[in-house]
Amino acid sequence: MSSIAGLFGQSHLAAYSASKAALTVYMESLKEEVHMSPIRVHVVSPCVIRTRIMSRGLNAEGELMRNRDPSGRSGILPADAASQIQRLCNSRQFHLIIASPAERLGLFLHKHCPRLFYFLLRRKS
Repeated sequence: MSSIAGLFGQSHLAAYSASKAALTVYMESLKEEVHMSPIRVHVVSPCVIRTRIMSRGLNAEGELMRNRDPSGRSGILPADAASQIQRLCNSRQFHLIIASPAERLGLFLHKHCPRLFYFLLRRKS
């Protein structure tokens, strides 16, 4: 399980983003190592899943994280994410990105117009 955070850099998430990016590349290497076997390797990079984990998480200083939506109402429903992951397991697709249309637009901007992407990301924070 990786994260959408492994697809681009963000302030205050350098270590997390780097570890998720490394996990994706590691799994891609593993996929190539076992390509002649029946083993299938998949990576899932979800965006925010609609849980209350962010309201209970700690920051680097050990303090409760501040979340814009402590109710956990933003993000993808866990059942929707699970359904997509289940379909992935029955496919030959390697990387599944679970994201809302707005987050997919953000990934598109990051790839094709990174200056605009980071300008918008900085304004959001």
